[in-house]
Order: sequence, then C-alpha cells, then structure tokens
Amino acid sequence: MKRHIRGISAGVCVLLASLVIVLLWRWNRMIVALERCVFICVDLFFLATNLLKIPHGGWFPLVVALFVFTLLSTWKRGRGLLQQSVKAAGVDLKSLVVRLAAEMPLRVPGTEVFLSDNPDTAPRSLVQNLAHNKVLHERLPTTTVIIVNQPYLHPDHGAQVTPLGENIYRVLIPYGYMEVPDIPRALYESRPGDQDLDPMEASFFLSRETIVTGPGPGMTMCRKHVFAWMANNAESASASLHLPANRVVELGTLVEI
Repeated sequence: MKRHIRGISAGVCVLLASLVIVLLWRWNRMIVALERCVFICVDLFFLATNLLKIPHGGWFPLVVALFVFTLLSTWKRGRGLLQQSVKAAGVDLKSLVVRLAAEMPLRVPGTEVFLSDNPDTAPRSLVQNLAHNKVLHERLPTTTVIIVNQPYLHPDHGAQVTPLGENIYRVLIPYGYMEVPDIPRALYESRPGDQDLDPMEASFFLSRETIVTGPGPGMTMCRKHVFAWMANNAESASASLHLPANRVVELGTLVEI
C-alpha cells in the first residue's frame, strides 16, 4: 500500500512539474511532452502492479477516501445551494435602510450587532427581529467577516465601516484563512459611529438555519439529507467568532434546499 501511495504521489508530482515547466519556465511543449512521457510510463507501471493489491485489502483505504470525498463534496455543494436559497429570499440592505427611514420603528438605547454572510443583503436576523419585536437599538452595525486568500493579514488591514444612514453601519472585517476571527475586538477597534463599542454591553444577533430538504435541483435527495444532518449539527458561529456567550441572541429560520 505504501508503494501504491508513492506511485500516485509520484504521478501527481510529474503532472505538477510539467505545468511549472510549460507555464512558468516556457519550455518547448513538444520536448516537455516527450520527456514527461518517460516518467509517466514508469508511474503507470508502478500503478498497474499495485492494482493487484486491491482485492487483498487495498480496497479499504479507497473506500475510506471515497467516503471522505463524498462528505466534503456534499458539504461544499450544499453550502452553495444554501447560499443561493438565502440570497434569493434576501432583502437588499440599502433598500431596507430607506424603508426604515420612512417608517422608523421604536429605537431603544444600546447597540445590536447583526452578523451577515453577504454585506449587500440585510441580515436575516435583522429582518426577523423587526418582524417579531418591531424595535431597533440606537446603533446598529451589520457585520460581515471576509476570509481572504492569505494566511495572515497585516494589522493595518482593519475593519471597513460604511455609514448607511439612521445610525446603521455596514462593517466588513477581513481575516486571513489561518487567523481566528475575533468580532468583539474588531468592532471595538473600528468604533462604528465614532463611539466605543463595549462587547459586554452590545447584543449580537445571529441567524441559525435549520435545513429542510425539498425537490429542487442541485443534489440528489440522499446527499441533501446528509448535508442537512451535517449543517444542523455544525458548531454555532458564536463560538468560532469569539462572541460573548451571554450576549448572543440566535433566531432560527427554516431554509429549503
């Protein structure tokens, strides 16, 4: 089995080296193809000899790999369908602010932070809060975490605060993919509305989706059930975003995929 894995790794290395030689080093493609064929033939020989081990136990790691790949691909595809469903039912944030300016609900002292996946769409927790409680706090930053394609960001890359009117702000907080988001600290440093934000006095509103399966396209029904099980048992965003547990309000919503 170790030889089998080494054979596959060697084949992948040959293909990657070919891309580097052709795309970056700009070698003649015909010469590269002839030279790479020699290595590929050797790798295919090792692969063919190791295929004989599959009936004698080599099938087990292949089944495990297929199972893990199915879970990961189901999660990725399901998240895409979930985002499409949420976006289709979403409300434009700027349009909502205009509507609030015309018919402003009761404003009470304090700060409420609404977390959103899309900075241009009103957070679902905000829409639900208006529908159920019909009240807003004096200061309202809608916050979106953006993960960039860099491991770490320089400290100068702080949050971007955009006033939308009516003391409502859109806050974009960038993080590298190796960094752990800390929303309270980022909001404290960004000072939306030019005022200090005490995380222990603000209320953080999250929307927690409960996935239900439907007949729509995109995935088979079996994979939809697997994704619904994974999503409904996933860790709450409040823990991964370092939100104070006693200041978090989660509003549930049903989303069909």
